[in-house]
Amino acid sequence: MEFWPEDAWSVCSRPRGAVYAICILALLGAIAYFHRGSEVAFWVSTLVLALVFAAFLCFAGTSDQTWSDPGNALGILLLALALLLDGFFAAGASTFGPTPVLDVAIGAVRNDRMWIFINEKNILVRLPDGLTDSDLSAISAYDEYYDQRVQYDPLRVQVSLWDNQVHWMLLKNTKPPRTIGKPPHRSIRALAELFAGLACLLGAFAVWDEGRRRGIQWRVYDLFAVLAAKE
Repeated sequence: MEFWPEDAWSVCSRPRGAVYAICILALLGAIAYFHRGSEVAFWVSTLVLALVFAAFLCFAGTSDQTWSDPGNALGILLLALALLLDGFFAAGASTFGPTPVLDVAIGAVRNDRMWIFINEKNILVRLPDGLTDSDLSAISAYDEYYDQRVQYDPLRVQVSLWDNQVHWMLLKNTKPPRTIGKPPHRSIRALAELFAGLACLLGAFAVWDEGRRRGIQWRVYDLFAVLAAKE
């Protein structure tokens, strides 16, 4: 029984590799949808989805004979760009992006999101993580409280402007006033993605340099013809 192919790189170009690719692309699509309403994180996540899709096309169209095919180098480079973009602008929004403390008007609360008024426009933001039922009830009640005292008691929040994540908020409709959430902290995921992106950059250069040393020429394959030939 074959537990691992003789050419390990061929795992990426076999038909079952298309299933892995579809699952990964579906996950990235879900992440982009999760960031809906955010001008920065949503478009970065969409760009990451496109880069990863293009990288998979590069891998699918490369030769099975060598891992140093130039198409593999291009695919790894695209993955590196995707990791760096996501690590800095999306996963690292609260680490590298602006997180001001603002007094804002509050709108409707919907599940884990609510509308607030910033910079003369309504923005859909995500509520702090780890909220209890009591916290959600207090936030929902703040809408009516705010309408009654709109000129005196705006909601104070700390929000990440790149991904529309509220880190903490001060509710004044409770006695005593309560703070929900925690200040932002460095994202381990963001740092890991940045380091992985840099490693992929070095890997892409290594693959390209090895292919150039061996004299391997760039080849263009039709994706569907490649998949059909593998069956």
